[in-house]
Amino acid sequence: MLPETPEEMIRNAIKFGMVMWVIVIFILLNGCISAPIAPNLKIPDMTSQSCPKLNMPAIPEDVELDIKGDRINKINAGGDVILRGYARARQLLQ
Repeated sequence: MLPETPEEMIRNAIKFGMVMWVIVIFILLNGCISAPIAPNLKIPDMTSQSCPKLNMPAIPEDVELDIKGDRINKINAGGDVILRGYARARQLLQ
């Protein structure tokens, strides 16, 4: 087979691009289905419930916190702030 000329290469590239667009349009038009919603499905009203909030202090400039397993080896005031904030956040998430 002879090598393609630049005109044939451009023509083939345009054909390939057109085929790809047809495939994309087909997927977009037929990719979704309509399904009935279960009659007993209840969506919770989130406006009446309030989520717990935690006001976290800013991260201190000097933090020293050394923890090995379940034992605190060394902590300063900044490390205490971080550790207490983590404990409160974890408690709210549970």
